[in-house]
Amino acid sequence: MSISTNYKWNSSYLRKSVQIYQFNCLKCDNVLIDSSQISSVLDMPSEIWAEMMDFWHCHKPESKTNYADKFSSLKPEKDGIIMGAYYVAFNIDDGIYGVTKVSNNISCTKCSKSIGEYDPKVKLDKVFNWDLVFKHHGKEELFKPYFHTYDILLDNVNGNATRILELTNEDESKSILVWIFNIGLDVIIKGVGMKKNCMKLYYTTDRSNIGEERKNRGEIDQVTVLDSILESTILQLTSINERLPKSTREMGKNWKLGLLYKEE
Repeated sequence: MSISTNYKWNSSYLRKSVQIYQFNCLKCDNVLIDSSQISSVLDMPSEIWAEMMDFWHCHKPESKTNYADKFSSLKPEKDGIIMGAYYVAFNIDDGIYGVTKVSNNISCTKCSKSIGEYDPKVKLDKVFNWDLVFKHHGKEELFKPYFHTYDILLDNVNGNATRILELTNEDESKSILVWIFNIGLDVIIKGVGMKKNCMKLYYTTDRSNIGEERKNRGEIDQVTVLDSILESTILQLTSINERLPKSTREMGKNWKLGLLYKEE
């Protein structure tokens, strides 16, 4: 599975499968991005890919062509968009998007809801997928914030072979420790139905349990995410855990069984 294009809404899906579409504001349904005005769609490389490029750049042989800089400065052409793991990126100065920018905040032009941010690192404007409704051919698709957690975990397994990861919010007041066991499972969940390509994991949100695991295991990789992503992830895992047979819900005294997937 690719670590650079495993996005729910990637460029291939938009260009080849859907072709005609709109990204609307989840709150007021204002059209933010209309495919009829879009000149190109690209995929933003994953953060794991970026880390590999940084490593290559530091250890590259002598060359007159600076490939690392070329790829790390990926930009959309005029009226183009770039699909990221959890956002759509563009240049607001193109003048075709239904958003406004004040300082680094991106908001809907109709309802003024904050739906994204300007990223000075890549010099692009971004709207978050969970604030959007993706409309095409009479259908609507939503992006749950925990979908991004799925991508983070998958990238770390594929790129770093990391199976244990702590997700924490920005002020580190809350976190969840996850231990990934299997990927790509098809599972029937009580009250939910069949879900494909599930990620089976064990998790704990208890700070004393997390501290104990850190003490026993040594250093544990940590990823900082938005509060909304962390809360969505915890709620989803808790909801699934409560639907599982009681005999399978826990492992030992610290771990609870959960499943993540990217279907609605």
